[in-house]
Amino acid sequence: MSSGKEDKSGNGTLLVLKVMELLSSFPATGARNIDIATSLGISPVAVTRAVKVLEKANWARVGEFGLIYPTVNFARMTFRLSADLAAAKQRLEDLKQNMMS
Repeated sequence: MSSGKEDKSGNGTLLVLKVMELLSSFPATGARNIDIATSLGISPVAVTRAVKVLEKANWARVGEFGLIYPTVNFARMTFRLSADLAAAKQRLEDLKQNMMS
């Protein structure tokens, strides 16, 4: 994320995504930097860097007592994904009905 090598290899991007995935388990309670680092087997500094990227994109925020939370933008994305899957399911059901009649 901060070095060109990291970005070119994709490691920085993967790290940010792993942090976001982990944060999705803590929307109400938040997660501590050290807990994220321990869970992912990375340094707390790497977590801080990833969170800064997520904050810039408005996908995470650091709240009271340093707890890190996903923002509502992440929730909106999950709802859009769910709605798209529901629509795809409906299209399949409609196709099935058309084929059966």
